[in-house]
Amino acid sequence: FHWGSEHTVGGRQLDLSVHCVHLQTAGPPLSMTSTHFGVLGFLFEVSDTESDPFLAQFEDALPPAHSNEGAAAGAHRRMSDAAVVSEFKGPIDFASLYKNESLTEFYTYEGSLTTPPCSEVVDWHVAMEKRKVSKAQLKKFKDAMGISVGNYRPAQPLKGRVIQGCDKEAAPWYPYTSKAWAETAKGASIVCRDGQFQSPVDLPECPAPESRAPLQLTWGKHDVALKNNAHTVQLDVVGDAGKMKIGTYEYTLLQCHFHWGSEHTVGGRQLDLSVHCVHLQTAGPPLSMTSTHFGVLGFLFEVSDTESDPFLAQFEDALPPAHSNEGAAAGAHRRMSDAAVVSEFKGPIDFASLYKNESLTEFYTYEGSLTTPPCSEVVDWYVAVQRRKMSKEQLQKFREAIGTTAGNFRPPQELNGRVVDGCKDRDVAGAALARPAAMVLAPAAVMLLASLM
Repeated sequence: FHWGSEHTVGGRQLDLSVHCVHLQTAGPPLSMTSTHFGVLGFLFEVSDTESDPFLAQFEDALPPAHSNEGAAAGAHRRMSDAAVVSEFKGPIDFASLYKNESLTEFYTYEGSLTTPPCSEVVDWHVAMEKRKVSKAQLKKFKDAMGISVGNYRPAQPLKGRVIQGCDKEAAPWYPYTSKAWAETAKGASIVCRDGQFQSPVDLPECPAPESRAPLQLTWGKHDVALKNNAHTVQLDVVGDAGKMKIGTYEYTLLQCHFHWGSEHTVGGRQLDLSVHCVHLQTAGPPLSMTSTHFGVLGFLFEVSDTESDPFLAQFEDALPPAHSNEGAAAGAHRRMSDAAVVSEFKGPIDFASLYKNESLTEFYTYEGSLTTPPCSEVVDWYVAVQRRKMSKEQLQKFREAIGTTAGNFRPPQELNGRVVDGCKDRDVAGAALARPAAMVLAPAAVMLLASLM
């Protein structure tokens, strides 16, 4: 509990707040840090006629702050070495804290602990509806906390973060603008605008690819969840996943998703479609730089009048539609919906057919970022030099499923001194990928693994 409230609303501080702290056990941002928390907050305002039934269960058993005995009003508050524990053992009906509350109306944003060490490892969820607390209840909490100036940290600057929850719709992701991705799009982060290791990039034309140690892929036939998360079509691997290894780097396959046109360009030319297969890194640097890193293997597609792609053929007729974009005008902006549309198709899919007949010794590599907000610079990029062929009909199916005529791609970003390895006429250092001196990590915000790139 905090009095006054730590979060303010429209600049107004409330009388009391409760923060219910949860340890995250599944789902991103386990992808961003080894330990993450979800905090559900409720705000209280004093009422002359109502008291709070949740607080009433234990308000008369609050232990005093012994470390503050005899302190003058307004004196500084220090943490004691030991807590004072009440004899009250409950039980408490925690559900009474949210009974009669609207659990569909809440603010969300990515933030931090509100006490030292202020680690930025918290998904914040704060109920919009205010609870009522009586003056007598508030006084009991104030007396127990033992200091007249309150135990709150004041509101901190957003610094480009976006608070979700109000009817005001977030700015669209596509067509891309750096301002929207930095300030107002869902998952917005200033890293999207100010980062120095951003993706995608323009890859060089490569008439003479460097023959490199091959990518070791052990993808096989896997069951999948095929879904449309309103910004791409995606194949989530279900169960045991394939692996990718290059030198000391080892990765586990999570999902493959699609962009049209391609996000990476080659010699300034955009290809018709690209697939990004996202892997979680499990061994090798840069585990030394950040607790979680990704390896993404990309393939570029170009339309053929005579060939179709056997990998795409396995599921092209089961692509789920982008329901959030129904009725959108041609070229309309594309926004993220709250829920994915999942196909009834479950596979299995032969993922190995994506690289059969491909040269796994010829590929570009560079250090980069996620290609959607929050644009975190945590990706080892591997892009096959050889292009795959797809039919016009296959491309049309993906365009219709993705659901906008403007495409779902971010344009190439500046290299800022990075070197793209993979061509004989380029500087191919070989052994190690060049990494930022310090990784630029953006809060994971509301991103799912479904929307990493």
